[in-house]
Amino acid sequence: MAHKGSSSNVTIVSDTVFTTVATIPIDQGFGNLWFDFDLTADAALTAFNTDVKAHASGNWHTIASTAAHYAPKVISDLSPVRETIGTPVTLSKSTSCLLWLDVKGLDSVRFQAKAGASDAIVSDFYWQQR
Repeated sequence: MAHKGSSSNVTIVSDTVFTTVATIPIDQGFGNLWFDFDLTADAALTAFNTDVKAHASGNWHTIASTAAHYAPKVISDLSPVRETIGTPVTLSKSTSCLLWLDVKGLDSVRFQAKAGASDAIVSDFYWQQR
């Protein structure tokens, strides 16, 4: 059984501060999270963070924030980032990205982004837990 969600709400990603694209609560018993998002033609991303919480009352901790964190060469059994299609840190306009994360033992995952010289728009995102 899977737990799925999506949003068609447009999220504006500021060029000066991080904007939360999505916060996803992790259901007990699920070990994998897939997050797929589309960027419109307005602007490219210049930064993308994947943050996690171990407990609802805990603090956010960034587990991936640079292109190297999302690159296949550093994805190992120890990394919660299992696979990426597209590099979210430098995602070009009019493209999409897919992330696969190991979320065993986590309470929630948050994705945050920044744009370049102008605002970017994340037009749609979809997620699934298994």
